[in-house]
Amino acid sequence: MKLFKVLTAIVLTASMMQVLPVSAVEVNKTINEQTMILAKANESASGTCGDNVTWEYDGNGTLTISGTGEIISSTSSSSSSSYHYYSSYIENIKISEGITIIPGRAFSSFSKLTSVEIPDSVIYIGSSAFKGTPFLDNQTGVKYAGNWVISCDTDIKTAEIKEGTKGIANYAFYSCTYLTSVSLPNSLKIIGNSAFSGCNHLTDISIPNSVEFIGNYAFSSCSALNLTAQDGITYLDDWAVSISLGKITKFKDGTRGIGCGDIQTHETLSTNTAKSSITDDMTIDIPESVEFINCGAFYTWHNQTNLKNIIIRNPNCQLNMSDDYSRTFCNDWYSNEEYYFTGTIYGEEGSTAQAYAEKYNIDFKPLSEAPDTQTETQPETKASASSSGSKGDINNDGEINAKDAALILVYAAEVGAGNFKGTIEEYVNSH
Repeated sequence: MKLFKVLTAIVLTASMMQVLPVSAVEVNKTINEQTMILAKANESASGTCGDNVTWEYDGNGTLTISGTGEIISSTSSSSSSSYHYYSSYIENIKISEGITIIPGRAFSSFSKLTSVEIPDSVIYIGSSAFKGTPFLDNQTGVKYAGNWVISCDTDIKTAEIKEGTKGIANYAFYSCTYLTSVSLPNSLKIIGNSAFSGCNHLTDISIPNSVEFIGNYAFSSCSALNLTAQDGITYLDDWAVSISLGKITKFKDGTRGIGCGDIQTHETLSTNTAKSSITDDMTIDIPESVEFINCGAFYTWHNQTNLKNIIIRNPNCQLNMSDDYSRTFCNDWYSNEEYYFTGTIYGEEGSTAQAYAEKYNIDFKPLSEAPDTQTETQPETKASASSSGSKGDINNDGEINAKDAALILVYAAEVGAGNFKGTIEEYVNSH
């Protein structure tokens, strides 16, 4: 069919010579261009698109990507060494088992793409990976690529993710401001970075036990979301999604994972993960129930060295061991310098905690030498106070009265005198 269309165009171009005053040079140029298009559409080609990943275009509309690991490819359509060179002719994409990462915009604007096969080995799909393709345009509401949610129509109000869905891609529901409730299936394993970020009317979502990963800022700015807070840690079901470090930070038993994010629980409240201005030495105690800790889940600002002890009780807890600033423990997430954690990690011999410590030359000691965290509990923090109290209840005793007014006056005086910097909640928690 492609050959017939192009040959027809060539014949029509040639016939136009009889009625239009065009030069032979112009006609030859047109014919050559049409011939090149024909050749490009029907030629087979192959190349590499990652350290251990190859691509092959069969000349008949199908692109196959094989190998292991992450897809890495230039998005240039001007070089035949990139599969993007054939983006206008690719109708089907087959990704083989072994591929783990599909980066953002990997196949965006493939103008004829109608089908995609994604294997179970994929653990990450970046934002806009299939944006601007007929493959997504043909779907309404929640849009899928294989067993992954890729995006949604921004005007939907409720979403029921179908059973069998494995992952929700980065930014899949980003700024779906009308969305109020989402039902997640028991097959779901992955919730990507900023997956529900900006869904400020979302109130009802429950994380199934099947989930193994919650990405950075997955629920950022979900200001209406029902959350619970305990000892400075904000939870969404059994996942810790926002942390305010105290001198001793303990997670409740049963916590399955520690995400990384910024959840607004109040119109004036925005708590950053592990942001802290405390200068005393701090200890983090992570219970055995925790199976996963996301990258950058614990960091302090501007090379503060107050985080001294990290206790990891699960010998198989998954930790991010990136070679950049996004590793799990660091002293300044946004710094270009190596402000990484320099304290002590406590764990079992042969554990992932020991492997992490050895990789980054961090002091490692057995659990038997870990500091005692049972004798102190950290005061309720800004996050938990706002979740359990009401506006104006400064001391969070369930009443709004003269005690609250007095605290406000004392706080204002301390700030005015330069004796304290921070919010009123932080002042209350520290006194």
